[in-house]
Amino acid sequence: AKVPRMISELESLVGNLRRQAYQHPVTGLDNKRRFVDIVSDRIESSEDFMQGAFYLVQLKSFKDYNDRMGYQAGDELLIEVAQGLLKVTADVPKHTLAHLTGADFGLLVEDCSLDESRQLCQRISSALCNMYATDRPESPDVAHIGAAYFDGRQSLKQLFSEADMALRSAQSQEANSWHLTAPENLDRRVIRSASEWRQFI
Repeated sequence: AKVPRMISELESLVGNLRRQAYQHPVTGLDNKRRFVDIVSDRIESSEDFMQGAFYLVQLKSFKDYNDRMGYQAGDELLIEVAQGLLKVTADVPKHTLAHLTGADFGLLVEDCSLDESRQLCQRISSALCNMYATDRPESPDVAHIGAAYFDGRQSLKQLFSEADMALRSAQSQEANSWHLTAPENLDRRVIRSASEWRQFI
């Protein structure tokens, strides 16, 4: 009886360690490490993943919110955002949602059209905007969304860079704005160098 119990305990320990390695401790979503692994694997599977969209969602002034309200309130806000994103993506067939850093969330959606990518941007923006009604965020400007459409040609670093460029564009607009870039309308000269993403990725 000892051996089966020991094996069961060992399997449980391994499972817990695996979850800790790949899940964000606050929201329970996939963490940055897991997300990067998944996106990289999908991009390399060119025959299976030929089009889709990559999203970066960044909360507005999250560090200031943490400093003023305390870490518990900050964690509660992150959990609420995660739950909102889970709800929005519940009907999206093939996707991966992750909590990358304190204020940043990532989303990869496979096999979607450019129009569907735009619609999802709007749905995410509306969900974030509605969070203000819960009195959790202090400002109606909750977050911004940058998205890059994938056409099978970008590398992992290029995709991150294009989404980052879109995010910065959204942040220069009105509250809870989103911006989506597509390969045909990108100016490669203004995209952040892929080498700048090596430390993050």
